[in-house]
Amino acid sequence: MTEIPENALNIAMLALKPHVPDLTPDRLTEILSGDQDRLITDRQAAVVLGVSSRTVRRLIAGGKVAVVKIGRATRISQNSINRFIARNTSG
Repeated sequence: MTEIPENALNIAMLALKPHVPDLTPDRLTEILSGDQDRLITDRQAAVVLGVSSRTVRRLIAGGKVAVVKIGRATRISQNSINRFIARNTSG
């Protein structure tokens, strides 16, 4: 698992705690460093990308991030997020 600097984790926790009350430092670390095949929610993808969940939903609607539909639930694979990052990274 990738090591996340403690100060970055603390900042993320402060920012996200009002929006995700049940979030713990361990859960956030798992989300940020997690398994490539893991399916995550739009909120979790927003944390990874550092954007709002609304922005993630716009990326999904625009076809920029692939999703998996499970009944009415929409999930995003960590691989899909990684591909999006790779496509949009300059340099």
